[in-house]
Amino acid sequence: MPGPDASGCHVASHAAGSRADAHLGSVGGLIGASIARRTSTRLDQGPAMVALQIIGGPAALLIAAAQPGLLVLLVPLGEVLVGIGVVGANVLRGAFRMRYVPGELMARVVSASALVNLGTMPLGGLAAAWLGEQFGVRSAIALLAALHALASLSVLIGPYRPGRPLPDAPMPVR
Repeated sequence: MPGPDASGCHVASHAAGSRADAHLGSVGGLIGASIARRTSTRLDQGPAMVALQIIGGPAALLIAAAQPGLLVLLVPLGEVLVGIGVVGANVLRGAFRMRYVPGELMARVVSASALVNLGTMPLGGLAAAWLGEQFGVRSAIALLAALHALASLSVLIGPYRPGRPLPDAPMPVR
């Protein structure tokens, strides 16, 4: 069984365990997608998005807190919770966008959102690689998990903040 690498992280003992672990975030995503509507019905759409992001954001810190031994189970727990929160909130955001944005603007809104979201992923990959190289993998994971948690908690002060209902009517076109 391989030991820790230069960064202090333990190398997986076999590929099957690594593949199973990698799929747990997807399981969380399936759960998040399946509970989004019920959560929205129970809490209203704005508070449901806040709740799901609060579940998914700080849960990334569980991944960073994992250690050899039983604490390694924090990784799959964190992956499932992040999947639930991120995908569930994305489902609700997409439903809100479909209801609120006028049809003639939908293509622009969706493509601008995709450009920002997907266009920043390579930059995030480069930043993660640089941080891992400079400070070690464990430190990079901890820093990026903390950044993810803070970004997710920004819903507490933004337009989706608790107690603020989302508009029911479509946005007026000028």
